[in-house]
Amino acid sequence: MNQLHYLKTIVERLKRNYVGLLPCSTEEIKKLEDTLQIKLPEAYREYLSVMGKYSGKINEGTDCFYDDLIRIQAWPKELLKENSVLDELPSDAFVFSMHQGYEFWYFRISEGNNPPVYGYHEGDDDPQLLIAQFPTFTDYILNLLNAYQVAE
Repeated sequence: MNQLHYLKTIVERLKRNYVGLLPCSTEEIKKLEDTLQIKLPEAYREYLSVMGKYSGKINEGTDCFYDDLIRIQAWPKELLKENSVLDELPSDAFVFSMHQGYEFWYFRISEGNNPPVYGYHEGDDDPQLLIAQFPTFTDYILNLLNAYQVAE
């Protein structure tokens, strides 16, 4: 991907901090979309095209990279069932991150090119599956950078 629209400043910040990034190819992104029969939001496509296979310490220990994405789609349903959560994932949910089997993050394909991000954490007394935790995917990534103390 030549031009970044949503993640430009994020990528600049990562590169300034010497965070190693390993991208997905355009063909890999297309294969993922074809396999899942979806069209991914542009901000997420940018993420994959920059750091879809590796992002240094960011997301370390999390199933969120290209080789994980197809198999993690079913895991949240199992987690919700195990925890007797009545809410279900929306039919257009794309799970992009599963951490240690107790936490997952998703967005809805229908909610634009930089969609809100929703999440679930095992042990929540009142899980809010359908209330956005971050207003955009970009905000989610910025939160990760701050959590990992990647300097601005």
